[in-house]
Amino acid sequence: MANIREMADFSELPYYQINREERNLCAILFHLLLLGDNLKKFLEIIGSRFLVDEQNMGIYFEYAFLRDIWKKIPPKPDANKTKKQIILNSLQLSNKNDLEISSEKEFNDFFIQRESKSSSSKKHIENPGNWNINCIDRNFQDNDVFLEICKFKWCFNAKPDLVIHTSLNQAICIETKFMSEEGQYPTKPAEREIFKRRDINSVGQYFIQKKIMELLGIEAEYVIIANKKEESRTHKSFLWKDIFEKLDTEQCPIFIKESLNSPVLKLA
Repeated sequence: MANIREMADFSELPYYQINREERNLCAILFHLLLLGDNLKKFLEIIGSRFLVDEQNMGIYFEYAFLRDIWKKIPPKPDANKTKKQIILNSLQLSNKNDLEISSEKEFNDFFIQRESKSSSSKKHIENPGNWNINCIDRNFQDNDVFLEICKFKWCFNAKPDLVIHTSLNQAICIETKFMSEEGQYPTKPAEREIFKRRDINSVGQYFIQKKIMELLGIEAEYVIIANKKEESRTHKSFLWKDIFEKLDTEQCPIFIKESLNSPVLKLA
C-alpha cells in the first residue's frame, strides 16, 4: 500500500508543523485556559467585565446546552408538556391553541417532514433541531414567523466553539476561525432556494450564537479569534497571536509549543 507521507516527503515531519485545523487551535486554547492563571489572563485580554465564580465556572468545547437540556428534561410529571411549552412560549404562533392539544405525533408532524421512510416520534416531542425547513415553509406563509421558527431550529443545531461560564448565568461565547469565514444559515442548497424565493436574507452564525444565549437566559459576551480582525456588531475580534503570546505555555507538551511557532499558522 502506498505511504502518502513518504510519497509527499512528509514522513519525517510531525503533523503539528502543517496542521491548519481551526478546531485544533480551539482545542489548544481550551487546554491553555485550564493551566495556571491563563483564564484570568484571557479575561483581561478580551476586557471581560465578568467575575469568576469558582463554584459554578466551567469551560466547554462545542457547546450544545440547548440540545442537552432537551435530552435531560425530567420525564415526570410530563416531559412532553414541558417541551411543548418551551416551543410555544418561545414562538408566537397563530395556531398555538391547536398545537397545545395535539398529540405528540401530530405536533411533530407539523414541523417535521421526513425525507426517509421513518416517521416522527409518537411518544416524544422531538428536538426542534430535527424540524424540516420544507415543512415549515409549507405551514407558515408569513415571512417573519417563518424566519423566527428557522432561527429557533438552528439554535438547537448550532454549537459555539468554546464557551466559558464565569458563573451560572454569565458566559463568554467564543468563535474560532483560521481559514474559514462566518457560517451562514441555511446551509443546504434546497433550503437556500426557499429563502431566495421568499426574498429572505441568510442568517449569520454569530447572530445565532447570540440567540442561543438569550434562549438560555444567560448574559453573555461574544468573541471571535481569527488570523485577521473581523468586523462584527455583536462580537469583539482578536488575533490568535495576540491571545497566545500573552498566555503561559510553560506547562504544555512540546507539540503544543511547536504548534504555536509553526510557520504554517503564522501566529508569531
